[in-house]
Amino acid sequence: MEGQGKPFNGDTHMQDEFLRLKKKHGIERVIETGTFHGDTTAWLSDNFDFVRTIEFDRTRQNLSLRKLRGRANVELFNGDSSKDLAKMLKGFTDKLLIFLDAHWFANPVLAELKQIAEAGITPVLAIHDFYNPNDPTMGFDQYPDQGIKYEYSWIEPSLKSIYGDNFAFHYNKVATGARRGCIFVYPKKSAK
Repeated sequence: MEGQGKPFNGDTHMQDEFLRLKKKHGIERVIETGTFHGDTTAWLSDNFDFVRTIEFDRTRQNLSLRKLRGRANVELFNGDSSKDLAKMLKGFTDKLLIFLDAHWFANPVLAELKQIAEAGITPVLAIHDFYNPNDPTMGFDQYPDQGIKYEYSWIEPSLKSIYGDNFAFHYNKVATGARRGCIFVYPKKSAK
């Protein structure tokens, strides 16, 4: 995949958007699902106060552990975000961005969103590999055998469970590197 070995698979615009959201919403902490090789995690560690990340694959987790060694503001978990995200949310209430990017094999997004709703928090969300109707040339995930396409109508009921009707969202406007779509969701009270 183009951009592999770089944060956000080489998408510098994602870096810019995360920093913009950090400033706009006062974000201090990030939870990332899908550590992969830790490239995005390292960037998050450099730009946010604290990062919790989870990787399902033990080999990838070990690679990430080596890459992230010495970063006191990173906690790396081995596990399944569709079951373990609730544990990672412990102690977090606000000033939190959750980056959902753990969906290569099984699809955990709806289970992740359910755990966020059950935690009773209203974070800023970024769901990667998402269909961008404003630029359909950006890549996105689909699971035809499961009837899943990463598009708004698929997650809307889950978002209402988290935020009620008090949320806004937008898509990334441009993308570089692997050129993947992303949706950003946040409480309306802090949306401008």
